Amino acid sequence: MVQDAVPREAVAGVVRSDDGRVLLVRRNPRLKFMGGLYAFPGGSVDADDHAGVVSGGIDSGGVVPGGVVPGDAVALVRELFEETGLLIVKGSLPSPDERREARKALLDGELLFQDFLERYNLRVDGARLQPAGVFVTPATSPRRFHARFYLIDQVAVGDEELVTGELVALEWMQPGEARSRWRRKELELAPPVALVLELLDTFPVETALERLRVDEPLTAGDASGYEVRPGIHVIPLRTPTLPPARHTNCLSLGEARLFVVDPAPTAVEEQQRLTEQLEYWMCDGARLSAVLLTHGHADHIGSATLLRDRYSAPIWAHEATAEKVDFPVDRLLHDGEVISIQGDPGWRLRCLHTPGHDPGHLCFLEESSATLISGDMVAAQSSIVIPHGHGGDMSAYLDSMERLLRVDFDLMIPSHGCEMTQPKQVIQAQIDHRLARERKIQAALDAGARGMDELLAASYDDVPRGLWELAGRTLKAHLVRLGVEDFDE
Repeated sequence: MVQDAVPREAVAGVVRSDDGRVLLVRRNPRLKFMGGLYAFPGGSVDADDHAGVVSGGIDSGGVVPGGVVPGDAVALVRELFEETGLLIVKGSLPSPDERREARKALLDGELLFQDFLERYNLRVDGARLQPAGVFVTPATSPRRFHARFYLIDQVAVGDEELVTGELVALEWMQPGEARSRWRRKELELAPPVALVLELLDTFPVETALERLRVDEPLTAGDASGYEVRPGIHVIPLRTPTLPPARHTNCLSLGEARLFVVDPAPTAVEEQQRLTEQLEYWMCDGARLSAVLLTHGHADHIGSATLLRDRYSAPIWAHEATAEKVDFPVDRLLHDGEVISIQGDPGWRLRCLHTPGHDPGHLCFLEESSATLISGDMVAAQSSIVIPHGHGGDMSAYLDSMERLLRVDFDLMIPSHGCEMTQPKQVIQAQIDHRLARERKIQAALDAGARGMDELLAASYDDVPRGLWELAGRTLKAHLVRLGVEDFDE
């Protein structure tokens, strides 16, 4: 059975100056996880991050008033010091040179933070931390964190100092400025950062904190929806999909008018998560305008009629999908058609007919942000099944993949797995993989392989035997493409 990665405990600091600017750190583009993104400083909670060095009135329950976990306070202040040089403590600060020397020793693993505090008679100032929400990395991610965010207010600008390595920049920005730069694609924001900045830009600080704390129940068991590009949200939901995937990504586009792509779940609990998340986004008067389907497979359409009935939102899909599903489709979508979504500056969703996995398969290209919603063209953890006998066509699939290489986009959101920041490389790699598999199949045929089991053993020897039934569906699609339609099963 496939298991989700277990989230690691982590903390992040929303550090604000007296004029409302927020400190953002840019992660090194070479990092495999969130490389190049702007984030809040923070990191993992270590076993050594204990409460004995926290000042701020820890109560008998072991929590600083306001809901701050003592270990979090130590971890966050330590990470802030290591990453930015800021030191949120009580006591007389060491000289700048002493702080630089201590940071180097901490980063080199030659000094424990608690020993540094003891050396200078310092204590972590837990009273300055205010809880600012809990965020869980989606279960579709290979690396996951259960991160508690804390606001630290009235921090002096000028005390920060970059040490290059995991980080390549420190910048103070007004929340609205950061989101405007994000919208102009001058920088990329980590998803929780985008939400926090939006709330700080829209509401007074206390109201923003209240809304962030209200969101916590949505993240208690799994990740709630998160914003990957301005106005484009992803909600990973558990569905009856094919292994190794366990989730299908439902997407919401827009602000005042929401367009939902692939409302997938069939289980009542997951449907409730979906509607709760949509209603959280609609609490300021937004409405659900339409439900869009990439195609008609069961792990993509499970809540389509639920949303139509509940929100009076019509269902839109390709004609071949409308012919397949067992419910009426209200509007047919055509290749090249553009769906305009009002907003600031607005969104342009172009429909791309990409058959192969399914005859009615559509990708949706959001042109203003160069973001491709790719449906089942690729998956993060495995190759997409091309189901011969159920609408799968390997030649059409490869033609569709080649078409995507000619389309302008730099972020791809698949239906199964996390968003991909080097999408053209992923698509080309999948094309190369399919053609290499086809050469193995042809070589096995030339060597006299007989029967599906023998052919699978020869050409899918790198695939676990437990997945051979699924692999066999794609193998048949390869055989048709090779002109071998009467192979003895």
